Amino acid sequence: MKLGSCVKKVTKIAITGKIGSGKTSLCNIIKKIGYKVYESDKEVEKLLKRAQIIEKVKLLYKGKIRNLIDNNGNINKKIIGNFLFSNKNELDKLEKIKVENLHNHQTTWLDLKGLFIYVGRIPSEETCRFGVALDEEGFILTDDYMRTDVPGIYAAGDIRSKQIRQIQPAIADGMIAAVNIGKIIAC
Repeated sequence: MKLGSCVKKVTKIAITGKIGSGKTSLCNIIKKIGYKVYESDKEVEKLLKRAQIIEKVKLLYKGKIRNLIDNNGNINKKIIGNFLFSNKNELDKLEKIKVENLHNHQTTWLDLKGLFIYVGRIPSEETCRFGVALDEEGFILTDDYMRTDVPGIYAAGDIRSKQIRQIQPAIADGMIAAVNIGKIIAC
């Protein structure tokens, strides 16, 4: 499978999604194509082994979780996961978010009590760099398999030309693209 030359200029790829949304499969596909993928789950694993992070977690959950630290001095991820996912009050907490200014790449932390994400309906100017067909508003045109008019390039989610831009259709788009890319790679 040959990719268009403009795609090789991409330096950052971000894949997000909840558990079971297909992000690991999609990351594996992208790696097989030859791109470096920053895998947040693996980076979190590294962070959770740092003494400084372990101390912060211990302070944060002091008196709330028994056996938080295992016999090797590491955070017991299963115990903390069970606590967080069974304790709605802990899941509902959003205190800060780190944001990056896309123009000057400066980052800052914002204190928050809640968050509603809406990125708007104007597609990024970056979409034209892929060399794929766009609709009149600048969204990428695909078929039902998420294929663009350029062989090997797929689009999924809100970047696609479609009527509804919500998380559920975006997740479905991602799964459809991943399944169909997987079929190509398996050949």
